[in-house]
Formats: sequence, C-alpha cells, structure tokens
Amino acid sequence: MIPDSAPPRRPLVIFNPTAGSRRRRRLEAFLAALRAGGAEPILRETTGVGHARRLAFGAESEGADALVVAGGDGTINEAINGLLDAGRCIPLGLLPLGTANVLAGELSLPRDPAKAAAVVLAGKRRRVALGEANGRAFALMAGVGFDAAVVANLDLALKRRLRQGAYALETLRQALSFDFPQYSVATAEGDSFRARSVIACKAARYGGPFKLARGASHDRPTLTLALFEKGGPLAVLRFGLALVTGRMHRCRGVRLVETTAAEISGPADQPVQGDGDLIARLPLRLGVRPEAIEVLVR
Repeated sequence: MIPDSAPPRRPLVIFNPTAGSRRRRRLEAFLAALRAGGAEPILRETTGVGHARRLAFGAESEGADALVVAGGDGTINEAINGLLDAGRCIPLGLLPLGTANVLAGELSLPRDPAKAAAVVLAGKRRRVALGEANGRAFALMAGVGFDAAVVANLDLALKRRLRQGAYALETLRQALSFDFPQYSVATAEGDSFRARSVIACKAARYGGPFKLARGASHDRPTLTLALFEKGGPLAVLRFGLALVTGRMHRCRGVRLVETTAAEISGPADQPVQGDGDLIARLPLRLGVRPEAIEVLVR
C-alpha cells in the first residue's frame, strides 16, 4: 500500500457499449453511486480494438484524476498500456463486467456496482507489478502455444452469447486440431527448458477463480512460468482437470519456474495472448515492470 492521498473526484470511466443491456444497467448503478458520493465521473465508450488504450492515454488531458475500466481483463490490459504510454500515474479503478474478471478476483475487488464505487471513492491505492511481453504490459498472464491458439481462434460473437462456454468449445476444438510444436525457453537465471505450451503468470489465477501458479503475485518483481511438457487431447484433459481441482502445482508434466525475465522461441510468428487478447508474436521476450501502476483497492 502507499500513503493515503486525496480520493478521486473526477474519474474517467471507460465502457464497452457492446457489453449488453444488463452490464449497462450495472454501469449506470455504478455511476449513480459515484455521483452520490460527490464525484463527477466522465463516461467514455469504446468504439473498437485499441480505443480503450487511446482513451486511457488522454485521460489526464480531460481533467481526470483516476481511470476506471468498466469491463473485462482485455479492456483493462488496453487501459493499463495507455496509462504507461502517457507516463502518468493516475490510479486505476475497476468495475468488473467481463467474462472472467481475473484481475478483480486477484485483488479482491467487488463486482457489486455500489461496492465498486465505494472502493473508487475511498481512494486507497496499491502499487502493483506488471509483466511485459515484447514491450506490451500485461496484468495477468502471457501465453504461447495451446492457450494462445484458443484465444486466436475464438468466435467473438459466440463469446458474447456464451461467455466462458465459448472458451470451453474452442478449447475442445483446439485440443483436437492444434499440433503442439516445441518451444525453447531461456530464463535470465541461465536455465533452459523445452515445452509444448508456456504461460507466463503475473497472477496466481487463470480463467476465473482457478489457481494456476501459486506464489505468483503483483507484489513480486518476478514471473512464474508454467511449462507444459506434453501435448495432445489427453494432456489437455489432464491439465484442465488439474486446473479446476486446484492441483496444477502437483500435476505430472507441468513445471513451475520463477524468473525475472525469459526468452521463448518456436515457430516464427505464432501468436502470443496476454490477458485474454492477442498482444504479440514469437519470438517472445518476457520481463517485469515493478510497481508499474497504482490500483484503487479496498
């Protein structure tokens, strides 16, 4: 935590208007609670990919003293990178409206609009470290291989209708079609590994409440690499069961490695997913930005 500072009174709120009527009702309740608490929120709605990043970059020029993302982890990722692009330090608040809301769960932030507004109005700040993939910051994870293939091929219209069900369907499809090439991993500590998929974790959770990398934390200047040494449908099934039952740290064929930086090579130009969106291509350079941003927390 950092010393108390003046609570935000003019937060810029970024919202994706394609999120649906139910989420808009939650947004309106959140804005009403902010106003009732004495704040004057500025609402800005996104129009497409990359717009949240541009809005975050220009937040202070609009007189904002905080940035709030009313959305999911992908929109949060864009906003974080916009703040970093601007080189500014206004705090980030969250109203979780996405499919998984992993960052909100990791930081124990409420989903209820009134409670989320109370967190923003209280102004309590926590500095968090971020991961970095080829220069692009990520708050949760960056994946190479199988999970990147799932993200790259996900039907976005189906995602809007089925939410996590769309991921389950695409996971099944990729388990049967992905060729699971081999990747080479070299860490800053001088260790070398080979794996069929790699997920670099800045947070313990993955895909919702499930624990993938115990010990990964936004308070630590390190990443935890989850190295999946086997490929194929049976391996995907085994790893998936280990994830949902909380036994990934004991799962045969999974190696967890803590590092400050790493390089990953494999088939050229393969996609890299970060926080649930495509953010880079192989080859990949991973690192950490210690205490990169301030987040409004309880």
